[in-house]
Amino acid sequence: MSSTDGASKVPPVVVFDVGGVLAGDPFGPLDAYCASVGIASSMEPYFRGDADFAALEVGELGLREWFGGFLRRVEAEHGVRLDVQAVAAALREARALRPEMISLVGELMQHHRIAVLTNNTAANDDFLVDMFQRGAPGGLPAGAVDLICNSAALKLRKPDPGIYVELLRRLECPAADVVFVDDFAENLPPAQELGIRTIHFSDPAQCRRELAALGARVSADPPARANAR
Repeated sequence: MSSTDGASKVPPVVVFDVGGVLAGDPFGPLDAYCASVGIASSMEPYFRGDADFAALEVGELGLREWFGGFLRRVEAEHGVRLDVQAVAAALREARALRPEMISLVGELMQHHRIAVLTNNTAANDDFLVDMFQRGAPGGLPAGAVDLICNSAALKLRKPDPGIYVELLRRLECPAADVVFVDDFAENLPPAQELGIRTIHFSDPAQCRRELAALGARVSADPPARANAR
């Protein structure tokens, strides 16, 4: 569900989640590898809503410790020993940014402040800066993102209401000036309760349309389609 109230007010700040929004399916590459070794079920439960992964995302558990525990749990529950390098490669593949979202942010940054709010790990700090601020290949244009809020650094993770309060404090702006885009529905209500407008992401085209409906200065159509008219 999306909040589209106050569409007449141009939102100065657009905040994006990373996995599943700016980047693609966070579980797809790992699920594909696991299917290739005989595990038919998705790996999503080891991440979404999992206590160990939540501890990793707030810095209470180290990456090496989490990784070892994940491999042991999968072997115990599925009878398959996963290859460490293959798992690592799948997780890296899932970080690839969507070209459509790179294009969208490139348009938005001309008129809006852009921020990132992500449940992530301390090990990904350099990756986040490279992709969203330094203009690394495959990332957003250099300087696109004004602020990166990583749960591992904040010691808070979505949907804890405190992380949205901290986001607003760091942005130094009122909630009404912010639109937040996330693919997990459970991450939206705490933001809405503070007065932040939200978009429940399903795909880049839908995100673009809803941002335009909220008053963001961006074409409601992808550039290729808009230029074809």
